[in-house]
Amino acid sequence: MTLVLTGPPPTWKPQLEAADLQNVKRGVEYGSPSPGIAVTRMGNGDWFYAVDTTAANRTVTLPDVAEAAGQTHIVKRISGGANSCTITAAAGLLDGEAAHSIAAQYGVRGYFSDGEAWRGTGPNATAGTGDVASGTYTPTLAGTLNVDAVANGAASYIRVGNIVQVAGQFDVDPTAAGATGVGISLPIASNLGASSDLHGIGSGGVEANGRVFGDAANDRAMFNFNTTLTSSHTVFFMFAYRVL
Repeated sequence: MTLVLTGPPPTWKPQLEAADLQNVKRGVEYGSPSPGIAVTRMGNGDWFYAVDTTAANRTVTLPDVAEAAGQTHIVKRISGGANSCTITAAAGLLDGEAAHSIAAQYGVRGYFSDGEAWRGTGPNATAGTGDVASGTYTPTLAGTLNVDAVANGAASYIRVGNIVQVAGQFDVDPTAAGATGVGISLPIASNLGASSDLHGIGSGGVEANGRVFGDAANDRAMFNFNTTLTSSHTVFFMFAYRVL
């Protein structure tokens, strides 16, 4: 007698590794909703986002606050650099704000949904308190008034929350004695809405003294000063602004 098998052949599945079996038991799920953001659902039902900003700006979008009632979502920035890490929600505010950010590498923010709003939890619960960063940068300089040449810019900055303080210097060669203006790029981008969104002072000794204010049209600092010199000399500046 001949036995004939009908139907599709059996599908063979590879044996699960021990770690995979443990993850199945704990209910852990892995995914990557967008490049640079790895998501893990932990065994207690919380969600963890590891954000890598090395290649580009990243935005983590939390789910609809009503649909996620009772859930906790934790966001950690695992990379440094100038690219941004922004947190928003499909629906619902983050402690009364539409978006938060994490500026520093290894910074963490946690949120709990009570069904009506995303409530900040942990050390970074207050908007901005988890954003601490510092460094040096070479500002882009632009002579805007009475300038033959401007060069050798160097600056340092520190950010705490959404406030950034900057100090630096550059060499300027005025065309003539009198009012002079130089634009200075920002270390951390800000959408300045008015000149009062950035303020500071600058000096080159008795030969050049002036003020620093926001250039809202170009989102940069503007250093306007009067000089008595017509040759290249070094000036110094300090200013502060809010990341908007």
